[in-house]
Amino acid sequence: MRLKRSLTLMLAAVLLLGGGLPGLIYTTHTWTAQPVVQAPNTNEETLPPETQAENDSFQAMFSQVADALPSLAPQVSPLDKTAVVPVLMYHHIDPDGEGSASITPELFREHMSALSQAGYAALFPDDLAAYVNGEMALPEKPVVITFDDGYLSNYQYAYPILKETGMVATIFVIGATVGNTEHYKDTNYPITPHFSFQQGAEMVASGIISIQSHTYDMHQWAPYETSDHPRVNILPLAGETEEEYRAFLSADCQKIRQAILEGTGEPKVHAMAYPSGKWNDLAQQVLLENGFDITFTTTPGCALLVKGDPQSLLGLPRYDMSRPVTVEALLNLVSPARGTPLNQAPETGETPPATE
Repeated sequence: MRLKRSLTLMLAAVLLLGGGLPGLIYTTHTWTAQPVVQAPNTNEETLPPETQAENDSFQAMFSQVADALPSLAPQVSPLDKTAVVPVLMYHHIDPDGEGSASITPELFREHMSALSQAGYAALFPDDLAAYVNGEMALPEKPVVITFDDGYLSNYQYAYPILKETGMVATIFVIGATVGNTEHYKDTNYPITPHFSFQQGAEMVASGIISIQSHTYDMHQWAPYETSDHPRVNILPLAGETEEEYRAFLSADCQKIRQAILEGTGEPKVHAMAYPSGKWNDLAQQVLLENGFDITFTTTPGCALLVKGDPQSLLGLPRYDMSRPVTVEALLNLVSPARGTPLNQAPETGETPPATE
């Protein structure tokens, strides 16, 4: 009986695994029904009647399970349910290449040209959501290009290079510093220039740039702030109650959304890049309650999207490009990219029916 129970549990596990587990990358496999063959009994000793009856009963059960496997197995390969999308994170583009978060226009052009020539197609966050929701297929080699903070150099250098190379990008802006070209907010401290809402509107209208949130004012530069408790990231402040934190973050979410919608004409603001990549479960919960259902971190890696699983749009990793990354190294980072057609032909080779 112990053997029968163990084998039964193993069969159940096989059936469960056949249904697929979201969040994992699978190896393609095909279920086939194999006839259950009774091994010849080479032992001259005859089994006791009760043991023989139990053996026959189990053999019949095993045959039924084997016969049912093709109908219980997934009709679509698990690979058809997932996509691997590398996400690149840039910041400032500087002709002199100065600063820890800067690259030169020449290197950025090399990056974009190499991706384009290698057949990579750049996507917006909305495209990732549409794939997960089953509304669109992804290209064979998907990639997402992002910029954090909203520097003027994004408008001066990145925007025309993207246009030139046929790529698109998403810029996560800090609402409080949009349009600051000389000073940090209302201080006399110098700031690396940030583009204006008018310039953002031009980029959005081109179809090449999407403007999304890096919070309105939760990415503060502590040395320039007068508060004793500056908000350098999206995490709660020390001693802040959950009620206070929820109210503050919710207000910030609404403020940045309204600013981007009214200032740039961006049709939908629902993606956020966590300032400094910091976040926790409470922050993510409040963001979801406020309609931000796509979030990005600074953890290196490729995003694994799962059809029908909106959780796979949260905490997406990104590769940091804000340092001299060679073209060869870039192409190596994005090489795992794998899109998945919405209606892929079955493994039998049949062509799916045409859709209107």
